[in-house]
Amino acid sequence: MSGNYPTRPNSYSSLSRFLTRRRFVFLALALILGAGSITQTVSVQAAPPSATAVTFFADVFLPKAPICAGSDYSVRVTITKLNEVVDAATGQTDWKSTLAFAASGQSVKSSVQDSGIGTLTPAQLMTGWDVDAPDEAVFTFHANKRGSTQLDFTIDIEDYDRKGPLHETMKLGRQIQVVNCKYRVTIVSTLAASFPNLTALVMGVAEGEMTADANGNLAGTAKENWDTYLFSECGSHTTNVVSSPNVTFTGAVSQDGSSLTVVAAYQPFNVQHSFQLSCGAAGGSSDSASVGPTVLHMDLSAAGGSTVQSQTAQWGELNLKGSAAITVVPVESK
Repeated sequence: MSGNYPTRPNSYSSLSRFLTRRRFVFLALALILGAGSITQTVSVQAAPPSATAVTFFADVFLPKAPICAGSDYSVRVTITKLNEVVDAATGQTDWKSTLAFAASGQSVKSSVQDSGIGTLTPAQLMTGWDVDAPDEAVFTFHANKRGSTQLDFTIDIEDYDRKGPLHETMKLGRQIQVVNCKYRVTIVSTLAASFPNLTALVMGVAEGEMTADANGNLAGTAKENWDTYLFSECGSHTTNVVSSPNVTFTGAVSQDGSSLTVVAAYQPFNVQHSFQLSCGAAGGSSDSASVGPTVLHMDLSAAGGSTVQSQTAQWGELNLKGSAAITVVPVESK
C-alpha cells in the first residue's frame, strides 16, 4: 500500500514524562513517610517539687566595749521568722526563694547569772512594741561592778504554719565583761639631795582622774602642786615655784579585765631661788632653775591599789632622788 502512514504524535515521549513524574511523587512520599518513622520522641521529666518549712532565728546584740561600771546599756534580742524553701533534689536551702519576716509578739525573758556584776530590766518583753523594729526586744543592762558574767535569754515562740500552731523554746546566752572606766590617781612625791652645808628637798602632790574613751584607753590630767626647800648652815634660802604644770595620766585595762597599767608623765616646773650667806664668802644672790621629775610606770590590779616607786628629778645641777607613793581608786561612771 502506497502512501504515508500517520504516526503517533509523541505518544511514547508523553508517557515517559508522565511515568517519570509519578516516580518522583512516590519517592517524595517515601522520604516523608520514612522520615516520620525514624523520628524519636523525647520525654520531659518535671523537676522535683521544693519543700517549705517555717524556722526561727534569734540573736543577741551586746553594747560595744568598754562596758563601764556604773553605766546603763541597751541589749537587743532579735527574732526572725523564715519561710525556708528547701530544694528536694539537693536538700539545700534555696535562699533566693526563702522569705524572712519580723517575728513580732514573741516572749523574751531575761536573767543574769551574777547579778552582782550587773542586772537586766525588765525581766520579760514582747517583740514588736517598737514599730520601727518589730522583731526586737530591747533590755537595759546596768553594770554594777567590774567582772564577767553571762546574760541569759529564753524565747517562747508561738506561731503557726500550714500544719497548724507552732510552739518552740529557744535559749541564748552571751558573756559580758564590765570594766572600771574611770580612776582617781593620787601621787605623793618626796625627793631630796644632800651636800656639805646644803640640803635640797622637793615635795609634790598630783591628784586627778583618768576616763576611758570609746576604745577603752584611759587618759586624764592633774595639777602638780610642788613645794621646794633649801637648807644651809651658812645662810638662809628662799624658794618659790613659779609655775606648776599638769601631769598627764594614760592607762589601759587588760583584755581580760584583770590588770591596769598607768603612766604618769610630768612636765618640768620652774623655781626661783634667793639666798643670803653668813659665813665663808658672805653675800647674797638669786637664780632660777627648772625641776624635771621622771616618768612613772605602774602595774596594778584593775580593782585599783597602791604602790611605792623610786623617782628622781633634776634641779639645776642637783640630782634629787626619792620615791612616789601612788594610789589608784576606781570611780563609778555617771
